[in-house]
Formats: sequence, C-alpha cells, structure tokens
Amino acid sequence: MKTLSTALLLLALGSARGAAQRVAPEDAAPSPTPAARFVALVPPLEAEGHCVTLPAPMGQRVTILQMEGANGLRRNLMLRYGADGELRAYTDARGIVRTDGTAPRTTVLLDFHGRSGAATNEQAPPGSAATRGMVLARPEEMLDLASLGTPRRMIEMVKARCGG
Repeated sequence: MKTLSTALLLLALGSARGAAQRVAPEDAAPSPTPAARFVALVPPLEAEGHCVTLPAPMGQRVTILQMEGANGLRRNLMLRYGADGELRAYTDARGIVRTDGTAPRTTVLLDFHGRSGAATNEQAPPGSAATRGMVLARPEEMLDLASLGTPRRMIEMVKARCGG
C-alpha cells in the first residue's frame, strides 16, 4: 500500500507540475470551452476511502483521500500544502488508474498559488459527450462547479476526513 501511495503522490505531483507548465495565469482566460460547460468523462465517485499524508519537497505536505468504486474505478483527491500551511493546490484524479495511461480518466487541477486551473479528459471513446482536450480557468471560477465534482466541497471533505 505504501508503494501505491508513493506512486499516486508522484503521479499527482507530476500532473500538477505538467499542468503548471502548460497553464500560465495570463493564459487561463478566456477558455475555448468554458469550465461551466465541461462534461467529465468519469463521473465523480464518493465513497468512504482512506487517507494518506506524505511529506513533499521543500517542507510541503500532501494529503490524499483515496476512494474505490465498482469495476476498478478510483478517485484520488489530493491537497498540497506549502511549508507555511497554506493550501497550494487541489487535484481530483478519477478513473481506472493504469500506469500506462490507457484507461478513461478525468483530472481537475487547481493551483491556488499560481491562480490557474485545468480540467481534462483522457482516453474518451469515439462518440463520447465528454469534453475533448483541456479547459483552462482560474480556480475561483471552478471551485463550485458540479461539472467538475464541486472542488470546494471536496476540499472540505478531505480536510474533515483526513485532517487539514
């Protein structure tokens, strides 16, 4: 389980790092597809789950709520805190998690420090109604959108269940 948690942390940090390279605040608006109209490929799963808290580089801390559903569906909600204890980033990765990246997946990334956010679907089958590509917006525009799994509510849920 420790290996899985470490892999998820690296995956989440890698996703956040990649998004930060692609999403600069000045590029975050306007978005070709508004975040409010984003259609997730993988719907948000809510289940009991379990918490993992890990140290991260430069005094940061990462808290992950890992949930599992039917047929291998998973949802990982990650909060990354800076050394000062401030919430820096939120990641919601859901789908059938495979290391080769061949399964359908929806990812929502909010970088509060960099004031950028992104939502993306990967491996959508032909004919799917899911939004194609990446939607960019500012975090404050994305926090309360049900189409993104209501990030503000998920952040509070992770804090309540896992401490924060």
